Amino acid sequence: MAFIVSFNEAKSQYCASINGRVLDSAKMPLQSVIITVSILGRKNYTLSNTKGEYTVTICNLNDSILKQSTKVSFSLIGYGEKNIFQKISIGKNSINDIYLLYRDTQLKEVIVRNRPIIQRGDTTAFTVGAFKNKLDLNLEDVLKKMPGFDLDESGRILYNEVV
Repeated sequence: MAFIVSFNEAKSQYCASINGRVLDSAKMPLQSVIITVSILGRKNYTLSNTKGEYTVTICNLNDSILKQSTKVSFSLIGYGEKNIFQKISIGKNSINDIYLLYRDTQLKEVIVRNRPIIQRGDTTAFTVGAFKNKLDLNLEDVLKKMPGFDLDESGRILYNEVV
């Protein structure tokens, strides 16, 4: 009886695989292209290998899903995205070579700022330049702005009230 149940479960689980190759306009293989297969809200992903080849396997398919058109998307940073729609069948499904076109990508401006205080183990490092401005006439003016720093009457630098 257990054998019959297992056989029926295996029979109702249809699988399909989609394979192909992704190339650039010079017919060179593209590695790490993200391939997304979308079927009725379900998504399966894979990446192309060094030869531009990929295989995506989709299981738990039924007859109603197989009648739907399947969206296959190809994307890689620096290249335009490409979408194709194809009906798939149980077993292997091959897609003709896909060509992605190079596309410049304009990145937004990024401002990198150094943190003025960095704690490394038992050492605290201060970036003095982060505390100075044009109105500072000497080091004393800058030290007054830095947390924990002070000068005593004789001009010695104190940190947390210790010389």
